[in-house]
Amino acid sequence: MVPGIGHRRLRPARFKLELYTQHDLAAIPPPNPSIPTFDSKCPRAGGGNLVTRLPPELTTTILLYLDLNSLLTLRLINTLYRTLIDSLHPYTLLKQHAPHTLRILHKVQLASHFPLHQLYTEFRHPHCRACGAFGPLVFLPTLTRCCDRCLWTRAHFQVAHIGFLADQFPGNLSPVELEALVSLLKQLPTVHVFPGAYGRERLHFDIIDEPTGLVSIAEAEKATVKWLGTRERFRGSIASLKAPRLGRGQGQGRGRGQGQGLSQDGADGV
Repeated sequence: MVPGIGHRRLRPARFKLELYTQHDLAAIPPPNPSIPTFDSKCPRAGGGNLVTRLPPELTTTILLYLDLNSLLTLRLINTLYRTLIDSLHPYTLLKQHAPHTLRILHKVQLASHFPLHQLYTEFRHPHCRACGAFGPLVFLPTLTRCCDRCLWTRAHFQVAHIGFLADQFPGNLSPVELEALVSLLKQLPTVHVFPGAYGRERLHFDIIDEPTGLVSIAEAEKATVKWLGTRERFRGSIASLKAPRLGRGQGQGRGRGQGQGLSQDGADGV
């Protein structure tokens, strides 16, 4: 299972993963979910606690389809919910074997995008989804197992800033369409990466004071094609992103900027 040590590639020419030392990822505090405003000490009388009336199998299924933020908030309601969640086998394994990954998912603001069953399934899957080799990494924007080679060479693991993607369309879209496109892209899982310099053009992509959001180009293509109704229109605009990278290697790991892949490093699969 992926323990989740955060990395990003600082020197693409050197095939090496280096710790991003500006942030001590292991020291990132656990998430602080919002505390429910209602009385969380005990359920209301008269059957207000619905979970006690559901079959255990249904309760388990419901919990498996909740995301991390929802689960952590639900644990604050009362002791019963806390016990139910803490007794879930997938939740227990994730906390035991991948605490750093869970914290980083919160840090990059992806914890609300992926349900528990998806996290559990992907973290237990030992192979790269693209080539079938051992996959010690997880591509964050889509929570997909991958290997180091595919992260470098597969277009499926490219990412880009939303604004950068939108800038590729000014000549093809009206202002209203462009605004709608940006709104559409903002609905995708967005990795809010740590401050730093990203991409080959360091001066242009030097993010110093605040995080920047990156999305999967493949997912952006799916959403845009569905909206525009034609794949050629998207690919014609985005081709300039993909061509240079495929010839030089796929960018920089944890937290990449223009067309760069993002992932979590893991030691082994469970």
